Amino acid sequence: MILTDQKGILLAATIIPANETDMKNLETTLQEIRTKRPDPRKVEQHILADKGFDSDENREISESWGYHHHIREKGEGWARLKTFTPKRWVVERTHSWLNQFRGIYTRRVHNPDFYQAMLLLACSCVILSKL
Repeated sequence: MILTDQKGILLAATIIPANETDMKNLETTLQEIRTKRPDPRKVEQHILADKGFDSDENREISESWGYHHHIREKGEGWARLKTFTPKRWVVERTHSWLNQFRGIYTRRVHNPDFYQAMLLLACSCVILSKL
């Protein structure tokens, strides 16, 4: 699971088991942010998430971290393009950048610590290439 800024630069990356839902891991992903955030009382910050994060608990978590949440609701249909600006492509593009690293894409390493290290190394390479 990754968290990016509006330009697609990685802010946090965590690995979670495939049998866990995204809904339960928002807090752990937010805790992985290592950069200094602006004060949420001075700078308005938003968090966008797909329907996998639709729960009251995640809305409360995002508010407690100082984010204005934009979480799609389950059962919500497609919005018209004139009223909804799609922004999910930023995260999908970052996933594509990470998929260029074969060790991450194929997941040949089964030790979670080694895989986390490879993921963070790949994230560092992506960040350096975009600066």
